Amino acid sequence: MSRRAVYALLAVFITSIGLAVANVAYTNHVQQESERRNENRAREICGLIRVTDDAYIQTPPTTAVGKNLAAEVHAYRVKLGC
Repeated sequence: MSRRAVYALLAVFITSIGLAVANVAYTNHVQQESERRNENRAREICGLIRVTDDAYIQTPPTTAVGKNLAAEVHAYRVKLGC
C-alpha cells in the first residue's frame, strides 16, 4: 500500500472518529436541554395541580366523578412531588 493511500485512510479514520465524538456531544446536549425543559414544565404545572388539589381538600366533591377527579389530581400531585 502506498504512503498516499495510508494517509488517505488515516484521514478518513480520524474524520470518522471526530464526527462520532461530535455526534455524542450533541446528543448529550440535546438530552440535557430536553430534561431541563421537562423539569420546568413540571414546575409550572405544579402550581395548577397544587391549587386544584387544595381546593378539593377544602371543599370535597360530592359526586362520584368529582371524587374520582379529586383522587386523580391528588395522585398526580404526589407523583410530581408538588
